Amino acid sequence: MQKTRLKKKRFILLKLENLEKNLADENIPYLAVKGLKEKLIDIISVIDIQRGLGDQKIIEYAFEKDLIIITYDKDFGELVFKNKFQSKGVILLRVIFNSYKDLENQLYLLITNNEIIKYNNFITVKKNYIRVRNV
Repeated sequence: MQKTRLKKKRFILLKLENLEKNLADENIPYLAVKGLKEKLIDIISVIDIQRGLGDQKIIEYAFEKDLIIITYDKDFGELVFKNKFQSKGVILLRVIFNSYKDLENQLYLLITNNEIIKYNNFITVKKNYIRVRNV
């Protein structure tokens, strides 16, 4: 019985290793980021790098480090599409969650969905749908 459980855990670890890396903007609650880390999601927060970092610096850092940005800030859409900043991807959240735990759980489901979350996509998450555009 224990061998089966260990194999399942190993499978989950292998599956999560193939996921893209993520960078949470300062507007993403740190407790949600911490919870995602505990679920073995490869994510760091802008807070860990430098508080108050400007959007341009964030997008440049994320591109350099191959990170997908997770944010509530619509300015990243302008930086990517209007100003043509290079990006490995953005997840723009346009829905408010009841708690950081709800946000954590929804982000986990989204991030672990390999059909949606891929590099070079700009993903807008709204209450009733998810829009995916290539960047």
